[in-house]
Amino acid sequence: MSPGLRCSRLWFKGSLRRRLLLWLVPATLLVGVLASTDTYWGALLELGDLLDDQMQYVAEHVDVVNSDRVALVDNGKQYNKADSVLLEVWHDRKLDFTTDATLVLPPPEQTGLIDISLNGQTWHTFVCPRATG
Repeated sequence: MSPGLRCSRLWFKGSLRRRLLLWLVPATLLVGVLASTDTYWGALLELGDLLDDQMQYVAEHVDVVNSDRVALVDNGKQYNKADSVLLEVWHDRKLDFTTDATLVLPPPEQTGLIDISLNGQTWHTFVCPRATG
């Protein structure tokens, strides 16, 4: 009988402590991997919700002044930076304003969070209706 085979038999037929160790170590590693995977997916979903909320906040607090300048309004304060957000203002299916004239998404069909595919890219958008007046 080879020494390797004899050694493996000792591990499997050895003491109760060895047999418990053979089951406990892999089980602990498996639980750790599953917990890490669950934590990763939970954080990813939470980040998606956070980014959706931020996009909704931007859409609800944007103001287009004189059809040539975008301002974010919050409690009477104006901020002139929109941090790489593509902003389009539509009125009766006509584009009134955009922050990037080289890229025009199709007119919105519904309100709320919408995914739009354009040129092989998916745009995660938020449409917020406004009263005109």
